[in-house]
Amino acid sequence: MLPPLRVEIKSNLIQEISGTSKAGKPYHMRKQAGWAYTYDQMGAPNPYPERIEFSLVDGQQPYQPGNYTLSPVSFFVGDFHSLSISRPVLDPIPATQRPAA
Repeated sequence: MLPPLRVEIKSNLIQEISGTSKAGKPYHMRKQAGWAYTYDQMGAPNPYPERIEFSLVDGQQPYQPGNYTLSPVSFFVGDFHSLSISRPVLDPIPATQRPAA
């Protein structure tokens, strides 16, 4: 069995994007970058982590640098009984379980 998806946060900097949608409604987004340690279709770890971005909810503090796993609360069953992912929620990996540098 594969371990949970690990995400490494290297910086607590966020990118803020604001504007007006095509429908004329204002929007404001806050995004943070991380690095996901993914697997290929055979279950082997990919040789390098992949850069990802995810949105933060209004008022949410950015994740601090460290190692996290993708929380089970990030998943739900959507339309047509398909597995879907909501806004990612990250759970810190305890120091005793962190991967070697």
